Amino acid sequence: MRASHDLVVCFDLDDTLYKEINYVRSGYAEVARLMCDSDDAFAVMVNAGRRKINAFDAMKGVEPGFDIDKAVQIYRSHVPDIRLPKETRELLESLQQRGIPMYIITDGRTVGQTNKYRSLGLDKYIPEKNLIISEAAGVDKHSPDNFLEVMHREGMTKRYVYVGDNPEKDFLHPNRLGWTTIMLRDAEGENTHAQVGDFPQENYARYVVDNITDVEKLLLM
Repeated sequence: MRASHDLVVCFDLDDTLYKEINYVRSGYAEVARLMCDSDDAFAVMVNAGRRKINAFDAMKGVEPGFDIDKAVQIYRSHVPDIRLPKETRELLESLQQRGIPMYIITDGRTVGQTNKYRSLGLDKYIPEKNLIISEAAGVDKHSPDNFLEVMHREGMTKRYVYVGDNPEKDFLHPNRLGWTTIMLRDAEGENTHAQVGDFPQENYARYVVDNITDVEKLLLM
């Protein structure tokens, strides 16, 4: 699949362009800073998350009167301390230099996903008008609508690629629409969503790569 002027590349955000665990830890750090007297609060939340226990429930045993609703609000609205990995920057820079239009199609809350986009510096490569967030759009990736929206903007005859991580919902509709789908393998087992499960065959990506740098190699095939 050779890169050319008729190619459009779309990305998932969390656990694709960066590791979502870094956002989670940033949120825990902000909650600990604003709400907790204990120096151990951050570690308590991180350890709870590792054990698949609700981190804020765990804090109730450490901080008397811990306000879970307030913690959730802080977590969801905070400006995260996260960075794009070097490999992601290099891929986005290369696609940008080739003049290939890029989009982000992501599920989540508008404030949180926009904060991630800006903190990661993705606006250097992908204009904010090309950031499609499920809450703002009114539909998530269980619907084809946000993928169709990109096709309506760019033209129905273009070649489309979607790069994601979650076979539960990332690839089904792009596959059905004839897109090329690429899954970034979770080699470290840190992703929020499992990549192995009882999914229909059409939920899986056409290609699987171990590193995001391998995406461009596929585009140039």
